[in-house]
This record gives sequence, structure tokens and C-alpha cells, in this order.
Amino acid sequence: MKTLEETFDLINQLNDEAHSDSYESWTKADNAEDSDDEDQDPEYLRELASEEQSEYFRDYFYDLDVEDQEAIKHWLNNNEDFKEQFQCYFGYEDFIANFENTEEE
Repeated sequence: MKTLEETFDLINQLNDEAHSDSYESWTKADNAEDSDDEDQDPEYLRELASEEQSEYFRDYFYDLDVEDQEAIKHWLNNNEDFKEQFQCYFGYEDFIANFENTEEE
């Protein structure tokens, strides 16, 4: 099984990839700060970008092999810092829906 550090590295890598895939949305939100267009609310656009990034992250998580998914689930149950970071990347509501009962048997 992967160590905590290796597993943190794994989820950070997935999040970096998700951020790259949602880069255009983040750029649009950043550019809205400088816009006079009232229809371009930067906070709303950031929320959309964040949701998009979480969707990519979830897709990447489910594409992992079983061993990597099991390592993540192990550390979700054994390290609060890891759990909080993963929850942030995965999306809070989706995390609750998917991992509320992840205790190891």
C-alpha cells in the first residue's frame, strides 16, 4: 500500500491535471475581474470553474486502478489532513455522497 506521502502526491497530481483541464474556465473567471460587463460575475464564474475542476478530479479518481483507490480510501479513514484535502478536491457534497461510509472492514 502507498504511504501517506505517496498518496498525497497522487491526489495532488490528479488535482493539477484537473486544474489544467479546467484552465479556460479559471482564466475566464480571472478576466471577469477586469471586465465592465455586469453579466460576468467573477465569484460565480470561479464557482463554476471549481465545480468543473472537481468533476475532472472525480473522473481521474475513478480511472485509477483499484490499488490506488484503496490507498486513498485507507488514508481517508486514517488521516484527517488527507481527508480534508481530498474532500476539497473531490467536492464536499459529492464526497459525502460517495465516501460517507468508507470505514475499512
